Amino acid sequence: MQGSGGRSAELEQLFHQLYDRYFKDVYNFVAYTVGRSQDAEDLTQEVFVKAYRGLARFRGDSEVRTWLFAIARNTVRNWVVRKKPLPLTEDELLWQLPEHGSTPADLLEEKEAMAKLQLALGMLKDTYKTVIVLRGLHGFSVRETAEIMECTETKVKVTHFRALRKLRSLLSADPSFPILLPDLPSKEVGT
Repeated sequence: MQGSGGRSAELEQLFHQLYDRYFKDVYNFVAYTVGRSQDAEDLTQEVFVKAYRGLARFRGDSEVRTWLFAIARNTVRNWVVRKKPLPLTEDELLWQLPEHGSTPADLLEEKEAMAKLQLALGMLKDTYKTVIVLRGLHGFSVRETAEIMECTETKVKVTHFRALRKLRSLLSADPSFPILLPDLPSKEVGT
C-alpha cells in the first residue's frame, strides 16, 4: 500500500510532466484569446495552479489535455467577466507564429497579415474566438471542443461555421488581406 507521501510525489511528478508538455499550448491558447502577453502569462500561471490543485480529483473522464484546456477556457472566461479588457491596439499584438517567407519583404507581409488577423479575432465575440483558436490553431476535434466549451457537438459546428464566416467578412473588408480561411457555404446553418 502506497502512503500519502508516495501519492503526493506521484501527483507532483505528473503535474511537472503536464506543465512541461502543455505549457506552450495553454499559453498560446490564452494569449490568442486575451491578446496581451502580461495578461496571458498571469492567466497561464493561474491555469496551472488550478490544475495542480485539481489533479488529485481528475477522474480521467476526458483526455488530460482537454481537461487542462477546459480549465484554461473557464479561467479566461472568468477573467473577461472580472476585468472587461479593452480592445487591443496594434502595439499590443503578440502573435508569434512561425515565419515562412524567404525574403524580408515576405516576412514583413506575413507579419502584417498576422497582425490584421489578430485584430479581426479581437473583434469577435468570445465564443467565436474560442472555437476558432481551439479548432483551427490547436487542432481539437469537434468532440474535444464541445467538452472544453461545455456544449454540444452541434453547437460547436454551428458556432465554428458562424465564427469563420464572421472572421472572413471582417478580413474581406481589407482588400490587402490574403483570405486563407476555408471556403464556406453561402447559406447559414440552422440553429
